Amino acid sequence: SFSKWPVGWQPRLYTMLHVTVRVLIVIFVPAVQATHPTGHLEKLGSHQASEGHVDVLDGAAGFPHPVDFYRRYVERQRPVVIRQAVASIPALQKWTDKFLEEEYGDVEIGIETLKKEDRNNPGELIPLQEFLQRYKKEDIYMVDSLPQAMHKDWMIPHFLLCGGYTDNLSTIYSWLSSGGTSSVLHVDQYENFHCVVNGYKAFIIIDRQYLERIGMDNKERGYYEMDVD
Repeated sequence: SFSKWPVGWQPRLYTMLHVTVRVLIVIFVPAVQATHPTGHLEKLGSHQASEGHVDVLDGAAGFPHPVDFYRRYVERQRPVVIRQAVASIPALQKWTDKFLEEEYGDVEIGIETLKKEDRNNPGELIPLQEFLQRYKKEDIYMVDSLPQAMHKDWMIPHFLLCGGYTDNLSTIYSWLSSGGTSSVLHVDQYENFHCVVNGYKAFIIIDRQYLERIGMDNKERGYYEMDVD
């Protein structure tokens, strides 16, 4: 019974208990409310399932007419996948590491010294032979304009050979790695026709209507500073 305690103890005891209860409430309420949205701190694109539709064409069954291809995809800026589009090019049968080293080993090529792209990284210029001896053991990959000497092993799919396309071709780039590379999120100034000769390449494509929502960090160079991983 509080009535037996000395005068002045009851207020002190009541105040101490009151403060303790308030502290416990302050500590536990935020913990219950803490949540994170789907995809938080995960790879780019993990926040939701893919939307929209991408046509997949079978190149082995025939290619679209150049005019149809332009009207359906180029003019509308719609992505499309064409299987077996470059199945008959000489490079597909010839380009082993041994062949490239013997045939084009002295050709100078540009490489990136980090498999995760950093556009502030200057890269290096080295002979193709040196690259082929290093790329399976080091964190490097080749990315450069296809050397002129190697053009004879490559062919443009015939549905892109009409003047409307060939007159506007800018550059043929080549990538070669041991896998595990990733680029920054970026906007290319030109339309791209990517040809995966060997291996696997995943694309995360964001419709241009959402570009302003993302907010580009480096508009002059056309890329975003965000960590895609």
